[in-house]
Amino acid sequence: TTEIAEFQEMLHVERGRSSRRSSEIATEDAMRAQVAHLSNSLMRCESERAAEVGTLEGQVQSLRRTLDLAREGQQNFIQTQITTAALKDEHAEQLAAERRHHRAALAALREELDSELTATQ
Repeated sequence: TTEIAEFQEMLHVERGRSSRRSSEIATEDAMRAQVAHLSNSLMRCESERAAEVGTLEGQVQSLRRTLDLAREGQQNFIQTQITTAALKDEHAEQLAAERRHHRAALAALREELDSELTATQ
């Protein structure tokens, strides 16, 4: 009976150890599952972040192209305005030169008429 009692005591101790070990294993498994879940969540977040960064980089490039085109258009417009103003100035100078020429021709005709009138009188 002493041997049975000792055996039962030893069996009780082993069951306790086995139960604690089973509990430890269950805890470790739960921790591993949680680590795997967190790792998957982190990878998904990093993937989403990378996609968002890619989208934002694309938008930035598009905005830069739009800005470059706007600047180019503005420069073209300014150049057109400068060219138009220069052509208007050139045309105005040509008209002024023609007016001077016509006035000189009229003055010469008047002198010629005056001298003919004077000669006929």
